Amino acid sequence: MSTRSDFDIDQGTNVLMTMELMNLDRSPKDLTNTILYGKMAQGYEYDSSETVHWYVVITDAPNGIVELSLTAAETSLLDHRSRYVWDVDAHTQESAGAPLTIERVAAGLIRVKPPVTP
Repeated sequence: MSTRSDFDIDQGTNVLMTMELMNLDRSPKDLTNTILYGKMAQGYEYDSSETVHWYVVITDAPNGIVELSLTAAETSLLDHRSRYVWDVDAHTQESAGAPLTIERVAAGLIRVKPPVTP
């Protein structure tokens, strides 16, 4: 199950979000042995050259706490007339030689708000 979150981004500003990822039973998702990849695009049909990649840091693996961020330079390039979709995928390998498990752990929509003053 993925955590669903829709939010706004102010164009041209730094973005830092902290999320607590949960299991179906609402217990914290253990992110030990996990690497997270985050991305956003103007729609599901966009290719990888048009995808914006989030910086994703696991700050508390046993309790499922992560930070996602974008720089002001990155958000200034976003089109405020578009709505974006975003997601974070978890790549987990329980032990050396074990199969890699890939799971979508967070997703949602983003609206970009343009600045009023330059």
